[in-house]
Amino acid sequence: MPDFSDRCRRAAHDAHALIEQWIGQTGLPSDALPRLLAYFSDDFSMVTTDGQRLPDGALPGLFARLAGSRPGLSIRIDEFAVPVSYTHLRAHETGRN
Repeated sequence: MPDFSDRCRRAAHDAHALIEQWIGQTGLPSDALPRLLAYFSDDFSMVTTDGQRLPDGALPGLFARLAGSRPGLSIRIDEFAVPVSYTHLRAHETGRN
């Protein structure tokens, strides 16, 4: 059974593969955006490449605007770390937040 950090790593790679497809390809099926957004929690926040923090709730609109905008886009993850505390790990393992 994979450990918590392995599951986090797999989810990050899977999400980035969907982002790569969403931005780098056209003609994706209608369920592609909802599948992509399912990787992000409602309280997810993101800092853009120019250093700006996206406002709450802006991620769906951002991805909608970026659909197919960078044909051939390739995303590579060079480094990956899972910063997690014991409290977060126990909450995950027990199903309690």
